[in-house]
Amino acid sequence: MPATVLLCAIDSYPNDSAEVTAVVNALTHLISFAISETASQWLAIDRVKELFIEMAIVQWAILFGIAMLLLAFEKGIRDKTGWSNGVVP
Repeated sequence: MPATVLLCAIDSYPNDSAEVTAVVNALTHLISFAISETASQWLAIDRVKELFIEMAIVQWAILFGIAMLLLAFEKGIRDKTGWSNGVVP
């Protein structure tokens, strides 16, 4: 899923692809960090196998949600920012 978000963002903003890549990468790692910070509380309640399954489900759900928002509102975002059809404003 991060690849889908990354490809959509790079396609939308080709001149800023380095910054877009850095932001998507940072968000992906931020989600992982936030989940791992709460892992000790989960581990006290659940077993290890259920913990990692739940963590994977939460991370993929967040990334899937971001990808769906980008795909659904891509044209509106491009129009608002002036990047319609890849033309730099």
